[in-house]
Amino acid sequence: MVQHLRSVMSNKGIFIKSVIITHVTLPTDVANSLQEKTIFQFKNTLERKKQSYELRIKNDSQSLEYLKQQRLQQRQYETE
Repeated sequence: MVQHLRSVMSNKGIFIKSVIITHVTLPTDVANSLQEKTIFQFKNTLERKKQSYELRIKNDSQSLEYLKQQRLQQRQYETE
């Protein structure tokens, strides 16, 4: 697109360095489709993060329980 604008405007002495497109209006069906896809991706990402968090909590709990068991065994060994 930039190349096309440069070629069109170069004979007028205008050099196009970059282009920013704003205020784009999409057809309703395309906009709805993109919105549905975005919502689906968001929900999918949210679910993966939730599962990851729950797994981390479970792993932390197991690690804590393991450490407690180790400390208990150490105390029992020291008292014997």
